[in-house]
Amino acid sequence: MTAVSPRRGPAPRGRFLPVAAALAAMALCWLGAPAAVQAQTARQGRAIVARDCTGCHALTGDRMGAGGRAPSFPAIARMSSTTELSVTVFLRTSHAPMPNIMLSPEEISAVAKYIVSLKRGG
Repeated sequence: MTAVSPRRGPAPRGRFLPVAAALAAMALCWLGAPAAVQAQTARQGRAIVARDCTGCHALTGDRMGAGGRAPSFPAIARMSSTTELSVTVFLRTSHAPMPNIMLSPEEISAVAKYIVSLKRGG
């Protein structure tokens, strides 16, 4: 005798549609955000790094920060690996000798946008 598995119907279509629509709307909102909004976020990121990071990193130029071990933010921006995602991941993980500065997700996003804006000359 052969076992017959119960027939499964198609996945409920309405279940995932609201989630997909919300994700798409959020993506469109950010991608379509005016340059002024993105610039404001980058300015907020600059204020955060000025407050929390200048003990080790320089805000301008190519010189190393305090102690000669931390690259300047423009130098970080020029690294081929620097993207918003890579900066975000970096800031969410501990790296010695970098202190474990606790930033909110919004602050991390603003700092990442600031650093990437330097790549574009912002």
